[in-house]
Amino acid sequence: MGNKQEKPKQPEQSASDKMFDMIFEFKMMAKEFDKNAKKSAIEEKNTKLKVKSAIEKNDMNAAKMYAQDAIRKKNETKRYQALSFKIDAVHSRLKNAYQTQKVKKK
Repeated sequence: MGNKQEKPKQPEQSASDKMFDMIFEFKMMAKEFDKNAKKSAIEEKNTKLKVKSAIEKNDMNAAKMYAQDAIRKKNETKRYQALSFKIDAVHSRLKNAYQTQKVKKK
């Protein structure tokens, strides 16, 4: 009945370790947003090809829909890139603060 095993507690992280983890997380987030931006750019290019083929088939309604999708994908790419740049800037500032903190401790 009282067979509960307690999980061993993890030792508390120091502020320096937490900062290092945050730096790593921000770097990974920036990479992920950059990857999403590239993926969105590829989707935009494919959608533009669909627009071209719809125009060649003289299907203007489909071409209009594909064009709207292409515009949306282009804006999505820009937003992902902007987020990536902003997070990368935060990453750089944190990394600089972390390195400064390490030098001051020595």
